[in-house]
Amino acid sequence: MVARAPPNRPAGRAPALVVRPARLNDVSRLSGFFVEAWRQTGPGALGFAGANDEAIKEIASEEFLKRRLTTPAIQMMVAEEGGKIIGFSSVRRVDKSHAELSGIVVLEHATGRGVGSRLLRKSLEGARKRGASTLIAKTDAANEGAVRFYRSAGFTESGKTLGRIGGTKVELRVMVKKLR
Repeated sequence: MVARAPPNRPAGRAPALVVRPARLNDVSRLSGFFVEAWRQTGPGALGFAGANDEAIKEIASEEFLKRRLTTPAIQMMVAEEGGKIIGFSSVRRVDKSHAELSGIVVLEHATGRGVGSRLLRKSLEGARKRGASTLIAKTDAANEGAVRFYRSAGFTESGKTLGRIGGTKVELRVMVKKLR
């Protein structure tokens, strides 16, 4: 018996990476994505600073995701490969000229392949199209990898602040990018 490649994909090629706005029919897969991302990295992972099982359970709940997807001030993007969500980003409109990157999450096996960069580019485009002139990103102060990532995308550090994640205080670096 000879193995054949699925239709629409040449033999030996990986499925194409698609980055697009999240839709309501993505809710179940998004929920599974967040649970998988948390399972892969756990509470000590950079990017999940201060998170705990209870906070992840809330973020991964279908009710929470539906509310976020139907909130006009929030734009969520997904990166998918072969129909599986492997990355996520979210931008929240703060006011007329400012938006905040609420987060970028990429499954561990997909890191280092440009998934986060593509999600960030689409998030920047979306914020710009929605009228924002500045995008703010906050990251765990100890997450040097994230700081390098944002700097390479043209963000500058504008200070530190304390944030609260799942009831835990976390020191955050504030990164800013002018969009216009």
